[in-house]
Amino acid sequence: PSEPSNADTHTGMDGTTITYNQQQQAFVDLISSGKSCVLIGAAGTGKTTSAQGGISKLIQERAIPPLQADGHKHLRDGTPGVVIISYTRRAVNNIRKVLPTDLKHNAITSHKLLEYAPVVYRIEDPETGAVRNTMRFEPSRNAYNPLPATIHTIVVEEASMLSLELFSEILAALQH
Repeated sequence: PSEPSNADTHTGMDGTTITYNQQQQAFVDLISSGKSCVLIGAAGTGKTTSAQGGISKLIQERAIPPLQADGHKHLRDGTPGVVIISYTRRAVNNIRKVLPTDLKHNAITSHKLLEYAPVVYRIEDPETGAVRNTMRFEPSRNAYNPLPATIHTIVVEEASMLSLELFSEILAALQH
């Protein structure tokens, strides 16, 4: 890590001041510019802290509109239009611990974002004519039932856990 230079500071959840190093500051600036980006680094290098800094800056600059959940089961109206997703509940719970109160409900699993739900299909055996039910979990949010348009920013924590299929489902549900 390089030494801080002309870096912005951010107040952590415990009230301490966080000073970003040069790479972290570049990432905070990139997020706050509204561009899509990816941050890669080893554990403990400040990836989550940097993402939070970028989100905070977007919120402070009023670049993120309030969320209108549009009937989404897991998101709340009036919170910032930022969603932080991860593949597992354990990761989401760890992320929630370091988020400000107004963003805690915006940290959900990728499957909750897409509102996965069981769908029952009736299958008929062509040889016997016997009918049986089978169930699959499928996303309720998709191109026909898109995610709320007021989601401005999605942060994917531990993105390597997301399959290409699940990532494609998220993109398909984002009509904006």
